[in-house]
Amino acid sequence: MASKNSQLPYLKNRKSISEKLIGIANQTQQDELIDLNSILLFENTNPANPNVLELDDAAPPELNQLISLAVQSRHLRVTYEWSPGFRELLDLWLFHIFNTNGQWLVEAYDFGQNKLRYLPVESLRESMISSQKMKVSEDELTELKRSSLRDGNLQISLDYMGIQRFKRLHPPGIILSFTGMFQSSGQFNAQIDIKNGEELSYFADWLLYLGDGVQFDKIPDQLRRLLLEKVSHLKNKL
Repeated sequence: MASKNSQLPYLKNRKSISEKLIGIANQTQQDELIDLNSILLFENTNPANPNVLELDDAAPPELNQLISLAVQSRHLRVTYEWSPGFRELLDLWLFHIFNTNGQWLVEAYDFGQNKLRYLPVESLRESMISSQKMKVSEDELTELKRSSLRDGNLQISLDYMGIQRFKRLHPPGIILSFTGMFQSSGQFNAQIDIKNGEELSYFADWLLYLGDGVQFDKIPDQLRRLLLEKVSHLKNKL
């Protein structure tokens, strides 16, 4: 609860929060917290030394600035460094800032390309509130986002095991809808750029990872051919 208070300047990362909690706890609570620290191991914790803060647990420096701006306005102007030395200026509407698979990402609508994008926070530079006039309303942007997720060129149904693997690893922005009792089955839609070879390869590897419980309700021909090539390549190696 305290971490949601933007008036507390010491809340910069998990380490400083832990130190502050220890400082305000009584002696009994301090002893319990210290014991719990040696018992509970969270994601990215080093089992050999739980007190070591892993590098991938530290947020990029751009995150604090982005959060400070987003609470004032979701309409932002940022410089996106998609490769070292190569930058582009983007006019965005920010939906969410989230962490997935150890990386901080921004879910935003790019007014320049008229599409939903997921950008790594560590690659954003010189963020500021945009002075551009929005051509569409916030409600219209939300509907555009929903329609892009609903009308994808990839539609997949999953069994229970596929759902468990999906929960462990999935590309950002994909929403799983449960269709069976007790989350025994589910389905999702995704929009894949069939001209992007790297994206096609990533989705092919990920779909193979989901296992035998994958049912292809709709799939682009390019992705189907790539999946067959990867399966054939694996068979030839055995």
